[in-house]
Amino acid sequence: MGIINEYEEILIGNRKKISSNYFLFDKKGNERVALSVIRYAIENLLGWDVHNAIKLFNSNYISFMKLDQMVKYIVFPSDVTKDDTEYILYLLYPKYVDYDIKRYTLRIYEKVMNNEGRYPKDYMYGYLGMLRAKICLQYAINQNLLFKSADDLYNFFASKDCIKYLKQNKLYQLYVSFYSTPLEYMHDSMPSSVKNEFLFHNYMFLNKYQQVVTEEEKAEKNSKVYYSLNLHGIAQYRYSSCSPQQSQNGFFSVVPPITTLLFGYSATISLIKEVLNNTFCSGNSPVVTESRTSAYCDIPVKPTVTAFSLNLKLTKPSVPEDAFCSC
Repeated sequence: MGIINEYEEILIGNRKKISSNYFLFDKKGNERVALSVIRYAIENLLGWDVHNAIKLFNSNYISFMKLDQMVKYIVFPSDVTKDDTEYILYLLYPKYVDYDIKRYTLRIYEKVMNNEGRYPKDYMYGYLGMLRAKICLQYAINQNLLFKSADDLYNFFASKDCIKYLKQNKLYQLYVSFYSTPLEYMHDSMPSSVKNEFLFHNYMFLNKYQQVVTEEEKAEKNSKVYYSLNLHGIAQYRYSSCSPQQSQNGFFSVVPPITTLLFGYSATISLIKEVLNNTFCSGNSPVVTESRTSAYCDIPVKPTVTAFSLNLKLTKPSVPEDAFCSC
């Protein structure tokens, strides 16, 4: 075995490192090669069996046995540090050493909570990432939340208060990585003895219903159309462009031009207000307010209706010769 010979050459000081020609595989393949060297050092050179290796093998022996180069080829999970020899022993002896994902996960989580570091890059990736998110939430709930019943638990995670709680306990990033709502995150994280399908679906329905109601209220609030009508301009437009016979539908057919001439502008403005209220705003109790030249009418309509503004040039109409009848 050429790699073992080179490793022994390193131990006696004749070489600085093992040739890279032995590590031309993928990550897992290179890891197996490195593990074979570590196993040789533990079992053949140190003479330990499995039980002694579990008790004695630590980071000091990695340096002592010049295994640092081999450790670089070990693919450590994101929640395991590269000086963690227990994980190396787990790879060597999986029947005797367990990879306790809960312990590793909570070790990282406690560092994050104490502002001693961040979540590793692939900590929230894949199945293991989701499992870590569940472990962290269970731990946080057990540490700082107390509920009298399952209903209280589900009610809390269906409320807006839980978002603040997740952020304070550094769980928000884990939540948004895998779930759509905090309620789903909590329900999926609970053991079967705590899960309640009825409460879960009940609060999911209530949240969805409240969301629909809120969206409808916003749509209704934003669906008012504001009509800006220049009153004098309307009279001029009616006089110059339309006649009662030409326009039977719409706003302009209800104010004859002769009204402005006979009753004056003040009376015409009052008439237009009444028409706006009765014709365009019936049943909605609108309020028409007047500025110097414009009247505004708030008309609730469906959201699909687009608001428009009609601003016509303000000019005083001239009186035609036949405006008054000769009596």
